[in-house]
Amino acid sequence: MQQNKKIIERLFSDVLNRKDPAAINEIISPDYIEQDTFPGQMQGIKGIEQRLNVIFNSFPDAEYIIKEMISEGEKISVSWIMKGTFKNKFLNYEPTNIAAEMKGIDIYSIKDGQIITHTNVVDLSGL
Repeated sequence: MQQNKKIIERLFSDVLNRKDPAAINEIISPDYIEQDTFPGQMQGIKGIEQRLNVIFNSFPDAEYIIKEMISEGEKISVSWIMKGTFKNKFLNYEPTNIAAEMKGIDIYSIKDGQIITHTNVVDLSGL
């Protein structure tokens, strides 16, 4: 279970905060399934890259903070906060060019050292 937590910590530190594209291929399975896709988002590595491009474009200075992580078997639940400047349209929300905050809870499934599924609930009221 500790190894699975390290994979999620790496997702937040390397992929979300440092925007390291090499880390995506190391920790995301080619068979990755997104349960809550953005409009037009594909599945697999290409889909996560599409999703991240939307997020990074909308919040270029975003910082993700893990508040709590719970692990049971292959499932990891993460409570997080994202803080960043809302610079470009995000889904159906128009940018404000001011600091925004989103909170969410994600559930990941991990198999053979890679993330295979993701689902989430996000509070967008901070936009």
